[in-house]
Amino acid sequence: MNTPDNPVSWKQRPRLVFAWLLLFFPVGLYALWSGNLVDRKRKWMITGAVAAILLVATSTFLNLLYALILVPLALWILWRDPEISRPIFYRFAAGGALAALLTLFNLPGQTVQESTPEGGSCAAVQTSGNCTYYRDDQCNVIAQSCQ
Repeated sequence: MNTPDNPVSWKQRPRLVFAWLLLFFPVGLYALWSGNLVDRKRKWMITGAVAAILLVATSTFLNLLYALILVPLALWILWRDPEISRPIFYRFAAGGALAALLTLFNLPGQTVQESTPEGGSCAAVQTSGNCTYYRDDQCNVIAQSCQ
């Protein structure tokens, strides 16, 4: 029981551990394995799910999933838990907002062809210092000549 004499460790609060897993998985996995919320088999299943997500984490879809679904879900879970104090929630909200903004601002940008109405080309010859760079239509450097 959570009393002033016998406080419950943060690693024993299921919603807090789940929120950590959603927002910052290393801390969530640490809490999962050092606490006794679930049995060993479920710990391995959760760890495997996190590892599987990390294997495909370079996908733009997962970045958007994190920023638009997982962060708000973690914050909603914390908001609904009466044992979580408001200062803890606000710290999570600040961290979640920062993580979501970083994720959204680091999404891949559009290429020149997608951003110009006439579908312009990126093919060009550029000179920088003593080097000349030759670019193809997809803005890739295909050759360079330095003197």
